[in-house]
Amino acid sequence: MLAGRAALTSTVVPARLRELVILRIGHLMRCPYEVAQHTHLAEDCGVGPRQRNALAADGRLAEGGFSPTELAVLEMTTELITSKSPAPATLDRPREALGDEQLLEVLMIISRWSGLALMINALDVDVDTGTRFTPPH
Repeated sequence: MLAGRAALTSTVVPARLRELVILRIGHLMRCPYEVAQHTHLAEDCGVGPRQRNALAADGRLAEGGFSPTELAVLEMTTELITSKSPAPATLDRPREALGDEQLLEVLMIISRWSGLALMINALDVDVDTGTRFTPPH
């Protein structure tokens, strides 16, 4: 519980980048619940329809109009989730853009939300479109 709250209130990684990563994970892990719960949070952070479409599992990240840093982080997220072991160069780009502290925080976000997606999928949690998750302040 505390780790989840800390990940949502961290000032180390900007909220927009966090929500981009979470939506990408939700799509790659085929977790509709996670996608539904974080779509409005991403919208609140300025993530538009073009970018949300690019985040889909079959979307093309390069067509999303992401900043170079966002694209590097999303490519790292994709490679980590799909291959379980990203190439060193895949980690180098986000490290150069973010620094070690932010990179570690992003990796923790990936770990947290991919694990949560596994649990949600295993429990077959229904998507409740009427319930909006609000992050703690």
